[in-house]
Amino acid sequence: MSDNIMKTGSSVEKIVAMPGLNLIIISRKQHEPCSALSISLSIADVAGFLKRESVHGRTLVFSLENAKKKVEQMLAQYNAMLGDITVVYAHRKGTFGNKIEDGLDVFLQDNPQLKLIVIDSIEKIVEGETGQMKYDVAYNKLCALKEVASKHGVTLLVATYIGDPENIDKFADVADTVLKVIENSSQNGEEYTLCISGKNISRTKVSVGFDAGRCRWNWVTAR
Repeated sequence: MSDNIMKTGSSVEKIVAMPGLNLIIISRKQHEPCSALSISLSIADVAGFLKRESVHGRTLVFSLENAKKKVEQMLAQYNAMLGDITVVYAHRKGTFGNKIEDGLDVFLQDNPQLKLIVIDSIEKIVEGETGQMKYDVAYNKLCALKEVASKHGVTLLVATYIGDPENIDKFADVADTVLKVIENSSQNGEEYTLCISGKNISRTKVSVGFDAGRCRWNWVTAR
């Protein structure tokens, strides 16, 4: 598969190039190898967020679902682009204050070069702040994060691994764009469909394949 299969102007690139809240929905059983971080980095890569010469600027990643060593191995695949990625490996009280939206607001004021924020996942953020996963808190958290994104003109890629359709629908109502990962029936288990829907885009399905050796996703077809 070609790394350049996703052409300039495609639906996915338009999504992440615009400020707003992009919700990535992945079932918990698909977390390996289909991690939101690997998908987010691949999307950010093709949209130019990880390129040093890009006007988009730097990327901040809250990587809370994966062990630090595994994340570092994944990021190492990006070589020269590593300088464009700031990683927060754990969210605890005091890291960004008692509420991530307040701390992130201040952090973005001090670091205006940051234009892409990846949060993997909203469940870990809520658990870190309350000690347990509460859907009403998660919903309000997404609303608050969206306001921060709008205020600073940044793009948010937020992952959720919830399996309850009712709560997924509630979360999706907050987002500007929803990217739902569906596992395809294949022998190698490394092909997926990314279903994209949003307020300002046409519903799109993108076939993607995972390159385990490079920890990257390749966009195959859009329909």
